Amino acid sequence: MPETPLYIPATDGALFGVLHEPDPPGPARAAALLLGPGLDEKRAAYGTLARLARTLAAGGCRALRFDCRGTGDSAGDSVETSLSSMERDAADAAAFLRARAGDGAPLALVGFRLGASLALRLGAALGAARVAAVAPVAGGSGWLRQERGRSALRRSMIARELAAAAATSGAGALSSPSTGEPAAALPDGAAEDLGGLAVGARLVEELSALDLSAGSPAADGPETLIVQVSPRRSPLPEVARLADRFRARVECLNIEPFWQPLENPDPGPLAELLRTFVCGG
Repeated sequence: MPETPLYIPATDGALFGVLHEPDPPGPARAAALLLGPGLDEKRAAYGTLARLARTLAAGGCRALRFDCRGTGDSAGDSVETSLSSMERDAADAAAFLRARAGDGAPLALVGFRLGASLALRLGAALGAARVAAVAPVAGGSGWLRQERGRSALRRSMIARELAAAAATSGAGALSSPSTGEPAAALPDGAAEDLGGLAVGARLVEELSALDLSAGSPAADGPETLIVQVSPRRSPLPEVARLADRFRARVECLNIEPFWQPLENPDPGPLAELLRTFVCGG
């Protein structure tokens, strides 16, 4: 099926994306905009998102996946990325997808982790007919703590490997396992380093304030599906609160968390669920 790398005109600079045309060719059943995870989770989930986009295209949908400003091959620096800029990027990508399609196909937002949070927040504003939110980040402060923990663990592992290599070569310790790897100087405008990515203060502030469950239930909005990725067969309390807030149906899938570094995650059950929900049939 055709996959076209392209650049999307956007408010804050061109965004790199890949457009997946429906197979077989013809009017699309839906225009699916994929909103990927953030930071380290985006890198780990890259291959799975490509496979899911191809599944949607095989189901008769037109699918677009893209890099937000300051990430991947899109314009800008990572320190300029914020939740606000991600929302502008999503709006620009949705407008591009609709214009490129030109066949009136209903818009579907398909988000993953932090991208799922954006999809839930933006669904009504962008006029989406459907929103699929896979393992959404309900609270940004908890997610930040998790990412900081991963970054600290990575630095500690690197420091230990360097110390072991130095001891083996007799060159002396290059860094202390107890203190971790010496911190590199952050670029201008960066608040901290998360997973090797310099992030700005605005992203940290907006993530710290993110609480999807806060607020009254939506009076009206798109048909919404929240996918809980967990061995548990019933919704977790935080997922149930999100379902109430966005009037969503919840599906529980016991699959591997593909946004974590895994050898070869199998997204098959998720791909089938999303194909049925987004494309129909």
